[in-house]
Amino acid sequence: MIDRGWVTVAEADGRVQGFVARDGAEICALYLAPHAQGRGLGRMLLEATKRHADRLHLRSLTGNLRARRLYTRAGFRPIAPETCAESAQNIHYVWTREAAA
Repeated sequence: MIDRGWVTVAEADGRVQGFVARDGAEICALYLAPHAQGRGLGRMLLEATKRHADRLHLRSLTGNLRARRLYTRAGFRPIAPETCAESAQNIHYVWTREAAA
C-alpha cells in the first residue's frame, strides 16, 4: 500500500506517531502510538484521508470504545454489526461527503 500512496504517516521530532492506511474506499488500519493517543492525531489522520475520498468505510471491534467514539465524532455512521471471529464482533462504519455536508 505504501508504494501506491495509500498510507499517511504522522511524525513528530523524527518519530512516527501514527498512520492511516486505505485501499480504495476502505480504511484498513488506523494506528496511533500509545504516547500519541488522546491528542487529536487520529482525527487529523481521518480528516486527511477524507479530503481524498467521497466515501469511506471501516470496521472496528465493538469493544474498542475509544476508536468507536473517534469514528462517530469524525462523521462515520455505524451501518451493521458483523461477526469477525468466533467470539469477536465488529461494527461496520461508513462516511460519505454528501452526509457530511
